[in-house]
Amino acid sequence: MSAPRPAPATWWLPRPARAAWDGLPRRTLAVGDPAEPLGFDFPAPGRTEIEALLAHLLEAGERLARRPLADVLRPLAATGRALADPGDPRRAVALDLVAATTGRARAMGAAALDFLLAKLEPSALAATVRAATAEPACLSTVAAHPAGRRRRAVGPRLTVHLLAGNTPWAGVESLVAALCARSASLVKVASREPALAGLFVQALADADAELADALAVVYWPRGSQALEEAAFGEADAVVAFGDNDTVRALAERLAWRTVSGRLVFVPRAHRTAVALVGAGARADREAARRAAAALARDFALEDQEGCLSPQGAYLEAPELAGGPASGSAGAALSGLGAAPPPPPVSVDAFADLVAEALAEREREWPRRPATAAEAAAVQQARGAAELRGARVLASPGSTRWTVVVDPRPLFEPTPAGRYAWLKPVADLDAALAALAPARGLLSTVGLAGLAGREADWIGKTAAALLPGRICPAGEMQRPPAGWNHDGASDLAALLRWVEIEEPGEVPAEDSEFDELRATLDELRDV
Repeated sequence: MSAPRPAPATWWLPRPARAAWDGLPRRTLAVGDPAEPLGFDFPAPGRTEIEALLAHLLEAGERLARRPLADVLRPLAATGRALADPGDPRRAVALDLVAATTGRARAMGAAALDFLLAKLEPSALAATVRAATAEPACLSTVAAHPAGRRRRAVGPRLTVHLLAGNTPWAGVESLVAALCARSASLVKVASREPALAGLFVQALADADAELADALAVVYWPRGSQALEEAAFGEADAVVAFGDNDTVRALAERLAWRTVSGRLVFVPRAHRTAVALVGAGARADREAARRAAAALARDFALEDQEGCLSPQGAYLEAPELAGGPASGSAGAALSGLGAAPPPPPVSVDAFADLVAEALAEREREWPRRPATAAEAAAVQQARGAAELRGARVLASPGSTRWTVVVDPRPLFEPTPAGRYAWLKPVADLDAALAALAPARGLLSTVGLAGLAGREADWIGKTAAALLPGRICPAGEMQRPPAGWNHDGASDLAALLRWVEIEEPGEVPAEDSEFDELRATLDELRDV
């Protein structure tokens, strides 16, 4: 590996804490292309410095908790506007560093950053707060709540965020959620992507220096238990991003704090996603092109490395069971003298369109260079698919994208790197049956080609698979403000609710429950 080129400073400390860290030794993270890595210098604290930092954060957090919520949301919105400006120098630095550290296309990073910043617009921040609370006043005072009784939502005094390198945008969203909860935050960046969180906080400091004094963005090596224990001992909440083994080990370590109510633990472990494509997506070539382009966008974003990245798609193909393909009513119409509709697109022709769309995405957003191990995994998966008779469409001379038409309905993970399987099934009930082992493991299910049947299949999919989200194909990696992240929004996951019971309170009568009461009476008499 070559000597790393110095990168801009991406750590952040509250102003009162900086003097104690100025003289600390530096730890350099060499990140990115081994032939030309970037060197990120971080102060290397001991437990004494971390404990002093925590004291500063808790003090700033007390001031933050007394702020009107509007005085938190305004600087967040201002930061979003600043970073969305194409001429903003910090935006350019952020895009350059994220592209260099992750290896992902800068243009794709720009699209992702703009989507993230759109969630900092005032209307989106309001939607985030309302999705988590139903009644935003509950964040500031005891207030009437639509669910009944008066309530108060209380955020953590201090939230510790442990970030992962494959999801830089998710780390910023977690930090924004903590600010909406008016919680101070200690962010530990990932060694693979140590740039974006710190740059965001630096931009926030330009909008509101006092608000940024409630935040710290630092790094310590994995296994620094003394530093972690100091942080966990003061935290009311820990948000942990990472692979399943890492998050599980941390959950076990924090179990006594969590079960005792001392700590809110928010696990953000690995999840996966899948698409269900109805026969309507192949009704004609134009419909098929739209559906293929939407799927290719979902497969390509974040190079298929995120928890919202689909592994593949099930294609409803009634022709497999001898039924009519979508659009095959043309013969009946022509018999009545009407011009027949265009013929439906076959499964193989649809796969060709997905491959063409992925090739187009590759031209627009080149996939990051694969490691030798990653390339070998793709080649092995392609070879195994061909041996079992699947049809394989692949980028010429590379592993940059792959489409596999596999008649086996089995749900299976794929190698990362824009590797997509398409599994034709006679009906989507067969897809739900094949997905049964993944119940509860899916972050997102994307739907396409179900015109007129969406409500039915949304209900079936929700009950059968328990995904966090169901959305249109093409939007799988674009969750809206306040989205349901593994069961709760990022903000809702941090809040604790206090419910106020009135003296002598009795349940209100409601005719809505008359039938239920009658049923319970019957059961009691049996």
